[in-house]
Amino acid sequence: MARTVREALRAVARDNLQDLSRGRTIAKSVQPGGSSGIRSYAEPTITLLREAGLLSAVRTLGGHPGFDPRPDETREAPVTTMFADLRNFTKYALFLPLDQVREIKARVIKTAVDTVHAFDGHVHNIPGDGVMAFFGAPGEDPRLGATRALRAGAYLLTLIRDDVSTFLMEQGIFDAPVKMRVGIEYGTALWGQYGVLGTSEVKATGFPVDFAAKVQQSVGADELGLGEGIVDLLSIPDDFILRRGAEYRRQYKNEVRVKKSYVFDWVSFIDSEDEATLENMGSAYPGWEPRGEYTNPRANELLPIAAHSIRLVTHVAAREGGPWKLKYNSLRKLPKGWHLRFKVEHTVPPPFEVEWEVVNNGGEAYGAGQTYWRRNHGQAVNMESTRYRGTHLMVCTIKKNGVPVARALRRVLIG
Repeated sequence: MARTVREALRAVARDNLQDLSRGRTIAKSVQPGGSSGIRSYAEPTITLLREAGLLSAVRTLGGHPGFDPRPDETREAPVTTMFADLRNFTKYALFLPLDQVREIKARVIKTAVDTVHAFDGHVHNIPGDGVMAFFGAPGEDPRLGATRALRAGAYLLTLIRDDVSTFLMEQGIFDAPVKMRVGIEYGTALWGQYGVLGTSEVKATGFPVDFAAKVQQSVGADELGLGEGIVDLLSIPDDFILRRGAEYRRQYKNEVRVKKSYVFDWVSFIDSEDEATLENMGSAYPGWEPRGEYTNPRANELLPIAAHSIRLVTHVAAREGGPWKLKYNSLRKLPKGWHLRFKVEHTVPPPFEVEWEVVNNGGEAYGAGQTYWRRNHGQAVNMESTRYRGTHLMVCTIKKNGVPVARALRRVLIG
């Protein structure tokens, strides 16, 4: 049976931690001359990830997967950089046996590496208690790599908080939660060799690469910081921004430049992502509505009503009539010409009336004069299709004697 993304990643995290027990290290998987912290990918990891539709790339450390330059060669290319760093970890080297500290750290780092690989990222370096990774491939839409980095960072924070930290606390190995902080930025970098012949490596030079590290250092534990480059690239809406982060302001001669950062609401992002098993994770990006597009004023008038329990269960199909195999989550972008089935579930006692409303945004719907319509067929199921690029709303309102008593909204992204 296919797993959700969270289920697959949690299974990987548990597999990485399974040999650790209270106060000691059990190395069941150690091979002669090897380590239980660094295991072959001839194990359940790849299967678990691919069951969830994840890419699960396996790459060597360092350099860049799409560029292997000669010593005198450079290449300029856009890239998304992610830095992830553990917090509250270093102190344990003062109290625990070093082989146990190394064992725990190796398994936590492996979880981070597995997560990066799951979203087709490339681990460039393992500095200290963290991971530095790049996302994006030559010739690829940069929004795809940026989205995969965003997902990798959010899911990694979830795993550290809900699985790794919980396990280490429950086993009595740690006396306080282990936490992580993540920084992500997008921009152009120049790739080339550093060092001398025989002692060199491929590195990326560029402010966005360095700024990702600074953003990571500026946020708190269990937080995900974003530079303004990735926020602008993905048109991340304000309701996914918890607050403004640290501002980087520098002057060179008579010119002053300022770069902004933001703290991303990764918890809400994961909650929306985790509604279903996601297919083709690596080939879709959220496609949030670009700033400045037409916004339907009706959207501001339709607020959720929770006097009774109500929710919309939504499935999509590539053709009319199904098969309805994939449950839709509101951060996935659907192509035009697909079909959606909305089913309302609620606890309003009869008698009641069911009203459906479609609220379209964006220039295409506006230009076609198709920004709003109401369907009063009174059924619990409503069918629609994807026609216009933009961020739209499907709204279901339950009424008693004409008065709304429950309302649920479902955002639909079309591109």
